[in-house]
Amino acid sequence: MPNRPPEIAPRFLFVLLGLILAVATACGGNTTDEADEPDTSPAGDQADASAEGDQTDAQTQSGRADGEVRLLAIGDSVLDFSGEASTPQRVGVALESEGVTAEVVNRAIGGTCLLYCGRGDERIPERYVDRDWTHVLISGGGNDLGELEGECRPPDPLMSADLASGTMVDLVDGIPGDVVVLLYRYSSAVPLEELCPEVSTLMERYAAFAAERTNVVLVDANVVSGPDTPELWADNVHPNEEGSDVIGRMIADLILDADR
Repeated sequence: MPNRPPEIAPRFLFVLLGLILAVATACGGNTTDEADEPDTSPAGDQADASAEGDQTDAQTQSGRADGEVRLLAIGDSVLDFSGEASTPQRVGVALESEGVTAEVVNRAIGGTCLLYCGRGDERIPERYVDRDWTHVLISGGGNDLGELEGECRPPDPLMSADLASGTMVDLVDGIPGDVVVLLYRYSSAVPLEELCPEVSTLMERYAAFAAERTNVVLVDANVVSGPDTPELWADNVHPNEEGSDVIGRMIADLILDADR
């Protein structure tokens, strides 16, 4: 009787085919799970970062995200004159009249300077205190440049002609970038260049500096006061209470306009 060939080979092939199908099914399941996972690609991260950046930019432009204005004023007698009726205080009154909650802290001191006069803790940069301000109103420079008899000091140590250096530049650069700096440009009852041409030059530099900086707004008091408004002056350089009220209203409008 002839020998029959063994039947092991067909059985082996059947088992092998079953294993291949099982492996293929398992691999297909893993592919589906990976497709269902959330997208963690760099493109998703960039979209989130862009949204956060847009929110930060909006807060920087308006200066406030919670509806409240927290204003610090530092500077010389232009902001200190008239005490409780001073220009910074009138800013607060004007904002409140528009339904805006406003906290005003006035640390301006009459006679103080940016650089050349007063004790160190009375100089204008030292009057800044770090807090959650939305706006910082700054005046200064007149006492620095007009202290000498018969002549005025050059303005470069306060702000260079290229607007890149100086005490005022350092002061602004030291304030957080999300705070709106309101940089005060003097007006006067007589033309400023007649009082001290160097102060007039400094004020022109302030205007150019504000135009270059996204977080600096020029407060040009000449828009609402000057030689043609004698009723607003206590003397040649200091606004009276009515003058403070007019200038304060203008500053409040600048703050409100940034939010519109």
